[in-house]
Amino acid sequence: MHNPYLPPIIILVSISLAIILFWQSQDFLAYTFLTIVILTSGYQIFTESRKPPLETQDANNDETCKETEIISQVISLVEAEFILANNELEKITELVSNAGRTLAGNFTGLQQQSISQKEFVRELVKKLDALVHNEEDMSSKTNDFSRRSQQIYQRMADSLETIKSSCNDLEVEFTSVSDQIESINKTLDDLNSITDQTNLLALNAAIEAARAGDVGRGFAVVADEVRTLSQRSQSFNFEIAEQVKNIRTAVDGVSSTISKLSQIDLSQSLEMREQINDMWSSMQSVVEQASSDSGDITQLAESIGQQAQSGVVSLQFEDIVQQLMGHLKNRLTILNSFTLQAKAMISKGLNDNRVKQLNELITQKIKNLDELHSSVSQQDTDSGGVDLF
Repeated sequence: MHNPYLPPIIILVSISLAIILFWQSQDFLAYTFLTIVILTSGYQIFTESRKPPLETQDANNDETCKETEIISQVISLVEAEFILANNELEKITELVSNAGRTLAGNFTGLQQQSISQKEFVRELVKKLDALVHNEEDMSSKTNDFSRRSQQIYQRMADSLETIKSSCNDLEVEFTSVSDQIESINKTLDDLNSITDQTNLLALNAAIEAARAGDVGRGFAVVADEVRTLSQRSQSFNFEIAEQVKNIRTAVDGVSSTISKLSQIDLSQSLEMREQINDMWSSMQSVVEQASSDSGDITQLAESIGQQAQSGVVSLQFEDIVQQLMGHLKNRLTILNSFTLQAKAMISKGLNDNRVKQLNELITQKIKNLDELHSSVSQQDTDSGGVDLF
């Protein structure tokens, strides 16, 4: 005999299950399952509306079997969708895990490059400080030379020998300054190389963040900021190189002047002394500016290190996503179990006892889904209650 409970029970069970899944996950699976339920319910209502009155269905067992078969097919379709969704979740978990490891490696390398850059800048500052002290010593010698020149002007014979000796000493000192400038240029070349590597590494981090999709959007911003800092650091390097070039030009000019000093008349000694003092003042200003720019580069290097460290900490999103995927897989497992059990009950035919069992099964599955939902609350890497943190 046709079971009058079958259509409303099937509709009630399907819609309840769809609403539960939509409320728990609110994602693509929920929309898919809800669509299947609506189509199935519509078909069931349409079929029911075309049936003759109940009093004419006493012997219509064949149609009941067809209804049961249709319901079994729908449940089988839902079961297949669960399997496909579970496979997609496993692929997503693997992709997120690989992207997280790649980003972690990039940010760790970026932090190490930042530390190396900071050490190069520190050495550059030391050499510039040594150059400043050497310049002060050279200025003292120049002043002494000026005083002796005034005395030599009164004693022509002795002054020529003294001037030549002083010029030789100055040439030796300027040679030392030139050597230090060459060392500074080499250090700047190394610093530029580190900056280029930092910029390239930041670009790679941005690319990997883009591959990670929405979960990597925050890290793309961090990578862009790191690349901007690297470019600013490179700009400061060029400025320092230009200033060091000016120092070299000033030193060459002073050296040329001293060379001529040993060959000119003593009447020009006072004028030459003033020129030398002006050159030393100019070179001192350039060195002080270079030292100031070196301090700015040090701050930039520290900022790059902090940005890299922040990026590494933010990579906790991998653990969060993996745990959320695990909870979603658990919910799918519960729903898949429900479809199998419901299919087994419906295949045996529905009566009052089985309807009661089906309601108890729905209540139990709702309770299980609520327990899973209550354990997931983490939304970002800064706050929340995910079990891993």
